[in-house]
Amino acid sequence: MHRVLVFAALAIGLSLAVPSLLSERSAGETAAELAAAGQTPATSRTVRIDADRSGHFTAEFEINGRKVDGLIDTGATAVAINETMARKLGVRLKPADFTRRVQTANGAIAVAPVVLKRMDLGPIRVRDVQAVVIADDSLAHTLIGMSFLKRLRSYRVENDTLVLSL
Repeated sequence: MHRVLVFAALAIGLSLAVPSLLSERSAGETAAELAAAGQTPATSRTVRIDADRSGHFTAEFEINGRKVDGLIDTGATAVAINETMARKLGVRLKPADFTRRVQTANGAIAVAPVVLKRMDLGPIRVRDVQAVVIADDSLAHTLIGMSFLKRLRSYRVENDTLVLSL
């Protein structure tokens, strides 16, 4: 009888400990994945991104459930994606959707305003982000502009590291 009670107590103890061990392991894997991408979480809702060799801040985002490399651009009013990326993200457009004109370094171009359902960067998750779709020949890379950044609690640069907090 004594063995049964000891076994039962051990089983109960393990059943209480396993969920917390698994959540710690998941958090560790997330931190490891961020570190491998040059990003490190300082808190559960903060991401640090080191500048690349050219001084730019790039990171792997998840947009509408798909992995996307993005260049963070505080000079861009909105998140900007090209037509090819828009299709990959499930955004379907017609030529008539290109209703707005924006001024770029290369002159004025037509864009299609869209809303991205979800943008994730590590532990940071933002829903319903305003974006624009630009013709492939006018935009080679995804730009993460102010329509994403202004939804955060803060963003700042510290010694060549961009710190984003939600």
